[in-house]
Formats: sequence, structure tokens, C-alpha cells
Amino acid sequence: MTNLIPVRLFSFLVLFSLIGLSSCKNKEEVLPDASYIRFINASPTLGTYNIYLDDKIVNTVPIPFGGTVSYKPYIFGNHTVKYTTATNSESILTKQITLTGNQIHSAYLVDKDTKMDLLLFIDDASVTSTTKAFVKFINLSPDAPALSLDIKAGANLVKDKTYKLGSPFIQIDPKTYDFDIKDANGVVKTTLTGVEMVAGRYYTIISRGMLTPGTTDQSFSAQSIINN
Repeated sequence: MTNLIPVRLFSFLVLFSLIGLSSCKNKEEVLPDASYIRFINASPTLGTYNIYLDDKIVNTVPIPFGGTVSYKPYIFGNHTVKYTTATNSESILTKQITLTGNQIHSAYLVDKDTKMDLLLFIDDASVTSTTKAFVKFINLSPDAPALSLDIKAGANLVKDKTYKLGSPFIQIDPKTYDFDIKDANGVVKTTLTGVEMVAGRYYTIISRGMLTPGTTDQSFSAQSIINN
């Protein structure tokens, strides 16, 4: 049996291309109106984590800061996500999430200690293009002010996103960019260099880490994550 995948997702996820579908094994589970979800560790700590969805582990190795688990299909509806450390099976965060059918989701582990949380975003790829790339920005730095995403020495793309908020995908010319992340006063907090944007593809840029890090915290930085 083969996965039933919405047509509008084809341009978003390479792993669900026509070639991939033709090579699916017969024993694969049918998932009508499937949801897709990936996991990203943006928690500004030195820890590495295991991730469980409905008590089944989703990662093959513990996930460090900035690490990701690729999109996988699940039945739409309510699910339980649990995080543990790499060395202890006791939950450090358990959260109920709802996956929307025929949608693509990104789940970000954010903050630390008692404020640790899981943020779920829908990656809306309903707009497609063969001549433009797409980029979105999310502020995931716990002690940062509102932040903006600019092309270095160029246009502003996303303005004044406070912690845990992000933008939709924005069309951009396909080429290699340097991006500045700035505060409301226009002060550059960090620069992300050499980010190649390819036509027809989608990218998420996040701010992460602590502007004022403690001894066991990750420092402020930016990360570009390809969505397909």
C-alpha cells in the first residue's frame, strides 16, 4: 500500500516526489488526509533530547541544539509529544498537539528549565513558484526583543517579530544571500551568511539562543533550515 499524499505538497517535500512514491513498499501504511511534522531543537541549552510521538521514538540519535528530525506522515488529529534527555527516560516535557489534515507542521522545542515549551507552526506552502524561492522568519530567542529579518545592505523582509512569533513564507529571488537580524533600533544582532535560495524551495530562518547566555546556555545566533 502507498501513502496518500495531497497533490499540493509535491512541490514542498522532495521526499514525497513522484519518484519516491513509485518506490514505496507495499507494506507501508495508508494515511488518508495525512499530516506531516518535523521536529527542531531550538532550546538554548547544551542538552540533547529524545522525542516521542504517542510513545514511539521519532529520532535515531539524540537531537542537539539546532538539530532536526525530518518530516514524517501521521494521522491527523490529537497526539502526545514527549521529550526526554539522552540519558534518562523520564519526561522533561509532555504536550498535547493537534495535527491538521493535509497540512505540514514544524514543532520547535524552545526555552529552558520550567519554561521549556513546544511550539507548533503550519508551514503553508499553498503558493508555489518555479521562478521564486520562499523564506519565513521566526524569533525563537527567549531574551531577545522584537526582531526583523533584512537582506544585508538591502530590503527588509520581516519586521518586528517578538519571541515565539513568525511570518508566513515570502517570495524572494533565487540566489545566495547574507541576512541580518536586527532589533527595533536597526542594530544588527547577528548575520547569517552564504544562504543559497533555490527557485521553488522553501526555507525557514530562526533566531535562537540567548543574547545574555549563562554558563550552560547557547549563545544567540541564527539558523537557516530548508523545508524541502
